Amino acid sequence: MMLIMRDTTPCGICNRPLKHGDAITAFPSIVVNENDPLYQFNESAFHRECFESHPLAEEAMERIREWEAKTTPAHMCYLCGQRITNPDDHYIFPDTTRDHGSPFFEYNFAECHRECLRKWEMSPRILAHMKELRASGQWKGIGVDWAIADLEAILAARDAT
Repeated sequence: MMLIMRDTTPCGICNRPLKHGDAITAFPSIVVNENDPLYQFNESAFHRECFESHPLAEEAMERIREWEAKTTPAHMCYLCGQRITNPDDHYIFPDTTRDHGSPFFEYNFAECHRECLRKWEMSPRILAHMKELRASGQWKGIGVDWAIADLEAILAARDAT
């Protein structure tokens, strides 16, 4: 979670402090791939004028709208449709592709119960896709490694039963 301390937190674009009274825009931590051009906005805050004049601002806002449309404050499981009430039972897929024609696009930002993922036949295929992206160099970063390791652990628990 991004904490903004007025007069201290720097704008992620111009590096000047975000002061009391400044209009600001904050970007949530939703981009795990350090190769993604939008990674520069990840979990950062900006003077609104700096953000709106940035060449990637509209694409960044589109990504936020997609994330907001696919996630809800109620955290509904993509697979079973039930509310995820235990944070330890929550997994959210990262944004794996920008290609709307990809079979993986619909899973971007999908929230799931870990138990549902263990039973879902697509989980191993999505994990393999994520590993391919990392191995090819298209994906990199600690967020990518975490997303893959977490899904591997979920599936290992399935295989152990």
